[in-house]
Amino acid sequence: MAYDMILKSNGNYVAIEIKDNTNRISNDYWDGNWLKSLINIHCCGFKANFSTDLRSTDFKSFHEDLIKLCNDQVKLIEFKTLEEGLYIKGQMEATGNILWDVTAKDMFGNSLTVSLSTDNFSLNLLINEVKDILTQYPVLGDSKI
Repeated sequence: MAYDMILKSNGNYVAIEIKDNTNRISNDYWDGNWLKSLINIHCCGFKANFSTDLRSTDFKSFHEDLIKLCNDQVKLIEFKTLEEGLYIKGQMEATGNILWDVTAKDMFGNSLTVSLSTDNFSLNLLINEVKDILTQYPVLGDSKI
């Protein structure tokens, strides 16, 4: 399976696969930026696989924060979603590793929280994965309209 974005460490992973834009005919900021997504989690004996809608705006903010983290401008970043289907917090540790706390929620309110640690070298790959998502699904419209 090809994932669009993946956090992985020692056989554990949290992966996002973008299936499609939920509203291909709209280029409106509020309707045109929704992405049908499949979340796969395999971490510490737990496995989860569920669908949720994310927004290209979520990836844009995360991309900007990843660059800041890579450039040592910040020590903590978050991937937040409007509908709270997925929340990722990354914190740079003194060792140079990044501790990722991930909370996934399904549409029924069930949640799974996992943690994994990646090395600093994985940041460039993650930045490129998110950049590729934004190339394929750019932010449409203007939020100020």
